[in-house]
Amino acid sequence: MIAESLLLADDSVPSLIATQAILENLGYQVSTTEDGISALALARSKHFSIILLEEGMPGLRGSEVIKALRRGDNPNRESSIFALTDTNDDIERRQIKACGATGLIAKPVDAVKLKAALGNKQPTQSQLDFDTLQTLKDDLGEDTASRLLVLFSKELEELLKRLEQSTTDHHRHNLRAVSHILKNSAALYGAHILADFARSLYDNPPLTTDEESRAIRMLASCCRNTLASLYLHHTSGE
Repeated sequence: MIAESLLLADDSVPSLIATQAILENLGYQVSTTEDGISALALARSKHFSIILLEEGMPGLRGSEVIKALRRGDNPNRESSIFALTDTNDDIERRQIKACGATGLIAKPVDAVKLKAALGNKQPTQSQLDFDTLQTLKDDLGEDTASRLLVLFSKELEELLKRLEQSTTDHHRHNLRAVSHILKNSAALYGAHILADFARSLYDNPPLTTDEESRAIRMLASCCRNTLASLYLHHTSGE
């Protein structure tokens, strides 16, 4: 099974431990921190499929971290980011949402609330062609096909890291190298949307720095969506 990566930040240690246990039981791979400054630093260095931020953290409030991530050039600019809050004040809740929160989860947190909130963030359209996946299983067998899909997921994670490095270290050559790999490998595993986009970038490379930056972000987003679809495919047993 491919576990989705999740960042959880909460300055209340008992709450942090309890929420982490629930999330891990739901199948997420959880990284934790206890303050907003550390959460922002971690989110700027690594991509997470989901980020959960307690609103009242010291240093930086959850909404301040969200605002920084939405406005900055970082791996989680387009990630699903939820605020954990116990406020019932409509104005405060709207202010948190206006900072770029995907949604708000009321504290105290429990499994029902988490599943209800996080379930809504899954992509509505699969990035995988299931006929291609079925052909792969028919040709190679269920076990071999499953192992290859796990290897493809790991390859995607590594390529995503290279793309994210490009946005921070300005290694623009990574775009062409990653596009070259994905235009061939992604189609083999039914990720035709990703393969077609990578092929278009490889055949028609961006001409300006701004176009390159935009293309890198778009390809990275496509990789994340494909990883999410692979995760759903594994968990659903399709």
